Amino acid sequence: MLDRLFSIGFVVLSLSMIAAGLAHIFPTPWWLELFTHFISIYALGAAVLTVYYFWQKRRERVFICLTYFSLTLSIIAPYAVPNSILRARSNQQEITVIFANTHYSSVSVEALVYLILQRQPSFVFFAELKEAQFAEVREQLPAYSGNLIPGGPDPWAHAVSYLSLAELGEVEEEVVRFDNLSPGLVVTNKSLPDLQMQALHIFPPRSDRTINLRDIALANIAKYASKQENLVVLGDLNITNFSPPFERMLEDGGLLDARIGSGMFGSWPSVLPTFATIPIDHVLYKGAWRVCKLERGPNIGSDHFPLIATLCYNKL
Repeated sequence: MLDRLFSIGFVVLSLSMIAAGLAHIFPTPWWLELFTHFISIYALGAAVLTVYYFWQKRRERVFICLTYFSLTLSIIAPYAVPNSILRARSNQQEITVIFANTHYSSVSVEALVYLILQRQPSFVFFAELKEAQFAEVREQLPAYSGNLIPGGPDPWAHAVSYLSLAELGEVEEEVVRFDNLSPGLVVTNKSLPDLQMQALHIFPPRSDRTINLRDIALANIAKYASKQENLVVLGDLNITNFSPPFERMLEDGGLLDARIGSGMFGSWPSVLPTFATIPIDHVLYKGAWRVCKLERGPNIGSDHFPLIATLCYNKL
């Protein structure tokens, strides 16, 4: 019985690895890309299977599973190994920024407010927070000002909103729609030179239509970023670091992934053990403001974990 279970696991892992590889060659069908999102789970599965087949003295399967493990580890390694260059702390200004997909149906406003009071961020960006919830948060945080941009005409085009410390002064905001449906925010503040932050929540890969809209948004994010000298992107991009469209967005936009050197921690779904979560919420950056620290925040009742970023001003 045990051998049968491990045999099924071996077949599932093998097919998943093949599908993930094919996704880097063929852009269609759309569901092929989904197999690229679980690289860390494949690594864990390959390690367990290697140990089992070594114990069973099945050399050919040990070799295959070690190959799978090596391939997945080579992908994960840059995220796990601390990057002292990117993490170098500046002797200039530092601020804390939080991004949270709050999933309006389950988020705990109390937990959200507690997190903000505990970490004292300069800015907080939300996706999916409803107007009544946003008003409740504002009421409990008088030190912050902010605004909410309602969702678009599509059920997946959710609201985005932000809070900023009132002591920082006036915030300039611009609404962008990289897929023509989902609202996004571009925020600047004169007291923080060279800082331009972009908060987004784009479509999930659930069908040909939604994955096409997501990829249009990713391409337009890259196009926008390529024209900016300084930019920090925070958002639920509904894609992991291992997917071909994500890699193209980074390359075309000149963006850096803040998870590199910070650890391969997932952000969704929060109901699963840490090893089973995947990273679909992101912080990306280019220019004078670097992400010198990135953390996963506590469970706030949403199906997503929040991300907490420390931004360091590094302009020479």
